[in-house]
This record gives sequence, structure tokens and C-alpha cells, in this order.
Amino acid sequence: LGLPVNVNIQPDPAELQRLNEMGLVEIGFTLADAERLALEQRLDYRTAQDLVEDAQRAVKIAENGLLPDLDLRADASVGDGGNNQPFDFEGRTRRYGIGVEMELPLDRLRERNNYRRALINLERRLRDVDEFRNEILVQVRRAWQDLNEARQTYEIQLASLDLAQRRVDSVAMLLEAGREGVNIRDELEAQAALRDAQNAVTQSLVDYTIARLQFYNAIEELEINEQGMWDETE
Repeated sequence: LGLPVNVNIQPDPAELQRLNEMGLVEIGFTLADAERLALEQRLDYRTAQDLVEDAQRAVKIAENGLLPDLDLRADASVGDGGNNQPFDFEGRTRRYGIGVEMELPLDRLRERNNYRRALINLERRLRDVDEFRNEILVQVRRAWQDLNEARQTYEIQLASLDLAQRRVDSVAMLLEAGREGVNIRDELEAQAALRDAQNAVTQSLVDYTIARLQFYNAIEELEINEQGMWDETE
């Protein structure tokens, strides 16, 4: 960021509060939709497809170099007719000629080599775009799986938080009732377990948000505003 190392930077508590208020934000995509969008919108994949088109055009150009050359020649001349009268236009002779020259591709080693190289390059580009397509699908499916795992972890941590809160309430009621076998230590342990559960819920929510951003990035759906920031409200 170009900031001095001694600048004191602290997380904004309001962001964490906003994140907790939003909770689990669903993405609204099926896996099939995500794969289709990735192949349609990924700029790096479009570039790979453009390279294939360039290679195809290069093959066509190389093919033209192997075709026979056919040249049409036409000429005309006007003579003075031998009377040495430069301004005697009526006595002048006129000659016209037309011809066709054809060169068969019998000895075109350089052109054949160019054509062969163009074909090899086209095959390489086709393999590259096919491999890249598979890589994109793998990235999308991995991001989809990570997102689902993060969602499940968040739901599990919510259930653990509910149990921890019930334990705190139960210990408090037992202490208030003077139940034997329950002491302040039990209450402190319950409070500590509750804090751990709350931290785990927050961490799982952060992990889910990161997984969601990575998923958006994989399908080229991570939209940035004019300030260069991602705005969830857009």
C-alpha cells in the first residue's frame, strides 16, 4: 500500500459488526450456472480463445502460400509507323498484348514449412485452450466445494454457540438455586466456553465470506466500484 511501517492500522470494529448483522449471504448460483458464467466471463479464457482464432487465421494465410500463382499481364504500345512524324497520330501503329503466367507450387519448401509450423501452432493452441477450460472448471468446482464446507462449518459453530449459551444459562440457574456440586468455577468455565464458541462463529463467518469472494473471483463476478473497492450493496 505504500504506507510507512510505523503507521498504526487497526481493524474497523464496525466492519465486523456489519458482517455479523449480514450473517450468511447466499450466492444465488447453481454449480452449472457458475461453470457457464466462468467460461463466458473469464477474461483469461477469452484471451486463450483469441489465440486459437489467431492461429486459425495463420493457417489460412499459410495455405494461401501453397496455392498456384496466377498473374494476368496486359500491355500496349504505340509506334510512329516509320514516318518520323511524331505528331502524325493517324499513321502510328498500335500494339496490344495480354498474357497469363502461372506458377505451380512444385518447389515451395519455405511455404510448406510455414504451413506445417502454422498447423503445429494451431494444435498447441487448441490443446492449451482445452486444458485451460478444464482448469477453470476445476477452480470453480473447488471454490464451490470450499464455499459449501464453509457454510456447513458456520452452521455447526452456530449450533455449538447455542449449546454453550444453554450451558451458561443452566449453570447460572443452578447457582442461583444453590444446587450442590455447582460452583463459581463451573460458571467461569461455561463463560469461557461461550466466548470460544462466539469467536468460532465469527471466524467461520469470516472464512465463509472469504470463500464467497474467492468463488466470485473464480467466475469473474467480483465487481469493483469506482473507488476500487468491493461493495456488497451493489
